Amino acid sequence: MKRLYATLIALTAVSALSFALDFGGTLENDSSYSSKKDVGFVQKDTAHLWFTSELGKAWDFNATVEGTFNSATPLFYGDLEQLSLTGTFQKVPLGPSVFTVELGRFFYSETTQRVFANRMDGFRMDFAYPSFTLQTALGYTGLLNKYYASIVMSKMDAVDSNDTTLVFSTPRMIGSVSLTFPELVAQQSLTLTFLAQEDLRNQVRNNVIAEGTEVYKPSGGGLVDTQYWGLALDGPITRSLYYNGFGYLNTGRTLTFGADTQSSTGQSYQYQNILAFIAGLSLRYYIPQFFQALASATVLYASGDGDTTTYVEGNGSGNLTQFVPISGNTLGTAFSPSSSNVLATELAFSLKPLGRRGGPIFQTLQTALAITPFFKPSAGAFSDGTVDTAATGYLGTDVALKTNLRPFSDLGAGLTLGYFIPNSSAFVPGNGDGILYGQLFFSVSF
Repeated sequence: MKRLYATLIALTAVSALSFALDFGGTLENDSSYSSKKDVGFVQKDTAHLWFTSELGKAWDFNATVEGTFNSATPLFYGDLEQLSLTGTFQKVPLGPSVFTVELGRFFYSETTQRVFANRMDGFRMDFAYPSFTLQTALGYTGLLNKYYASIVMSKMDAVDSNDTTLVFSTPRMIGSVSLTFPELVAQQSLTLTFLAQEDLRNQVRNNVIAEGTEVYKPSGGGLVDTQYWGLALDGPITRSLYYNGFGYLNTGRTLTFGADTQSSTGQSYQYQNILAFIAGLSLRYYIPQFFQALASATVLYASGDGDTTTYVEGNGSGNLTQFVPISGNTLGTAFSPSSSNVLATELAFSLKPLGRRGGPIFQTLQTALAITPFFKPSAGAFSDGTVDTAATGYLGTDVALKTNLRPFSDLGAGLTLGYFIPNSSAFVPGNGDGILYGQLFFSVSF
């Protein structure tokens, strides 16, 4: 990987002598407040500086560096947001209509962004044919700054995330293959996806508990390896109504401390299989004649496991049936749990209230209201530790009002106000109060 970065840097220097190098930047301020315990006011100031250059007819170079000051830590940290070469080749002889390859550091996600959506170092290739598109990607997350990567899948990941002496993210290899058939039947598109992550901690840091260990270690853990087998459908139902639906089967393994008749203590650490799933459905209805309005409904279900004791690597016995995402998008604002052991239904409505009457500046003003009830389908662990592990059923409702304004292409602002109305009986005593959330975002580009 170091050789790859050295090659990219060398090519950048050469390209700067022979080709025009375009550059710019963005300054962002993200100020938020949550009444949730131990959160309070947080301010993040981030600067992005980007560079781009064409290397001949087929290749492009893109690089972005970023630095952030976080008042919650307080800490200043930085990283390479992107550093990649992208090649695009049209009408390859005896090959695809379009072939695209990207090498280096880039953002990657599977089609739903519920399982994995993060940066990684590696490559991806797209093969576009008239009737289908094939995409493959392989990358490593262990060279990312951990403050920009939200990957916590094991107990040792959680320990490392709180260790201020460590800079890098969890060492995992991500591989993905997806096959898309656009407008296969009646304008309906089908995508088949296989995504896997391999935990490389034992090769990089070597601080995992060995299988067969007979003494319980509450602060230690093992490897978490997972695979995801997915199917997604999307397309129009009518001229104004669209849908997308998906489902993933989650397999893999996780270390579990449980009964063992061969052990001298009667218990030991053994790897158990993961067998879980996630499914979702979203409907979007466009009403352009009414202030460019959009009404949407989203349902998300992720399986749980009744005997889990902790959200991260907390399997009790037998197979783990709790869905284990790598790093994906979530629902909610004041209350935003991971996509695991959860059922959520989001109803949203957005419009541009001054789209017709306002001047050019206010025509970009957009407002949205989202109401999201949350349910816990199974007893067991939950990503938010304030939820009672024994609880099932209704958890509460998140209500959010969002406003965005972009009066100029290089200036933008956003305001989010949210409140979570809890079912206090589903929370650990002392944690059943409502949660107020506010966020103000501002960005300027140059």
